[in-house]
Amino acid sequence: MFWSSSKVAFVVDPTNPYPRRYTGHVRVTLSDGRIVQERQSDLRGGAEAPLSRAEIASKFRANARHAGWDNERAERSIATIGQLFDAEAIDLTAWRG
Repeated sequence: MFWSSSKVAFVVDPTNPYPRRYTGHVRVTLSDGRIVQERQSDLRGGAEAPLSRAEIASKFRANARHAGWDNERAERSIATIGQLFDAEAIDLTAWRG
């Protein structure tokens, strides 16, 4: 079913703590008059609700796949980035053009 943009509106909450925190709130009025809403106190992946290293790697793999990278390139990148964060000496020869 197609929904017209005339059925969607947004309101900026002046009490929202942005940019200190990234919150979310959606409120939907259904055709029968019922209201359904959901609040998110913190953005998943933000400072207050960080992703684990495994979740970040999984997200990276999905984005790399979407960009057309093969698994080997994605895994090599994850390993290199991991070394950077672990402050290990790394060989960047493969990345030089």
